[in-house]
Amino acid sequence: MTYAGEHVDATITAINMQKALQHRSNIDAIETRVHPGDLSEIEGVRQCLKECTAGIDLLKTGSSLGAREILDVLSQLRSKRAYFLRLAIGYDLINNNITSETIPNCRQQYEDATACIDLSPAHSTPEMVCGARENRMIALEFLKITFKV
Repeated sequence: MTYAGEHVDATITAINMQKALQHRSNIDAIETRVHPGDLSEIEGVRQCLKECTAGIDLLKTGSSLGAREILDVLSQLRSKRAYFLRLAIGYDLINNNITSETIPNCRQQYEDATACIDLSPAHSTPEMVCGARENRMIALEFLKITFKV
């Protein structure tokens, strides 16, 4: 026997999943615009970061986080966001453009990469974990340099 709230929860989860998948599709569309030069690489990275964050936020609020499909997409988006944060931070470093957002972005890169690793092997592919480990090490190196640890 189910109660009305379970149906509402299931509906919200399904809607959030569809919206998150749309954000994932938007990331693919942005990436295809960067390669022919329709969009600069850094602008594409920043737009992809927004799409990743929007999708992650949707899945974390109002979804049944225990659902396998939700965790699969969440792991994919967090892996992607860690990668795009790495590119954005690298761009800022190369252009000597360290901002007040750089350190929080670096921490977020570390957290996203760690989450992707933690969700393996059930929700993260070996390739995602390999990339996450690399992203996490790069974030740690930047934080060490920044805080002179």
